[in-house]
Amino acid sequence: PSRDALKLWLMAAVAAAAAVGVRCAIGPWLLHVARRWRSRVEAILVLGTFGVIYLCSAIALGVPAARAFTRRFQRA
Repeated sequence: PSRDALKLWLMAAVAAAAAVGVRCAIGPWLLHVARRWRSRVEAILVLGTFGVIYLCSAIALGVPAARAFTRRFQRA
């Protein structure tokens, strides 16, 4: 179990670093977005980045839950 936990923590750290990078990169661009939409747009982009990278790395590292998740959508 400790090896699997290490994989999950590593994937989370990589995904979080990418999400922080996206947040820093879109900062100046967000100034052009209407004030009431800024937080929503930022959340979608940052959390979306984290989720996609985490899922892709979980599939690449062979996490069984990630494979089951993708199989569910392949059948649909």
